[in-house]
Amino acid sequence: MSDDKKENPRTAIIVDILSAVGVILVVLILFLVAIRNQPSPAPVLPSDTLISMASPSPRPTTPTASQIPSPQPILPASTGGTNWAISFEYHFPAAYWLAGKHQYTLAISCPSVQGLQDRNGTWTNSFSVSTLAPLFSGDVYLESGGISSIVHFSQPPSAISDSQTTTADLSMTGLTYAQADWYSRNCTATIQPDSGAILPLSAGVPYQP
Repeated sequence: MSDDKKENPRTAIIVDILSAVGVILVVLILFLVAIRNQPSPAPVLPSDTLISMASPSPRPTTPTASQIPSPQPILPASTGGTNWAISFEYHFPAAYWLAGKHQYTLAISCPSVQGLQDRNGTWTNSFSVSTLAPLFSGDVYLESGGISSIVHFSQPPSAISDSQTTTADLSMTGLTYAQADWYSRNCTATIQPDSGAILPLSAGVPYQP
């Protein structure tokens, strides 16, 4: 034992304790650094989640318009004899037609259905309007074959009055009730007066002429 330790035994004990504490601190620091540098463990997912990640279900695809088949019109069942009719009409008020020569074009378009007669067509006719022509009772009808009235003319007049009310009319006859009803729901009829705007005709209800 050295002279210092003999002279200061208490000091030697303190030095030994501090040395031991220093060693412990160094070991603790090294341990904490080693723990910090370890990679974090991967989270454990439920088994169903793992399966879903491994093999994702395919997403349903939305069909495009070209992939969707067009619905086919269905021919209505016959409900009786062929004594029904359907009319498409557009009403023109008095003074609509000015004096002079006029022209109109009637047209109808219907879907093509097996078992039904093709009713599509276009018809152009002309007539004259005069301030001197007599007024007829009721409307004068602008039809596919020309002008007529409720009480049909014995012969077409040379002109109608500018105060005459007129109605564009396209009629189909010789139908069953179901056929007339189907045409009224599925056909489109128009009139074009004097090469102007195309006007839609309204479909009526089936009737017996």
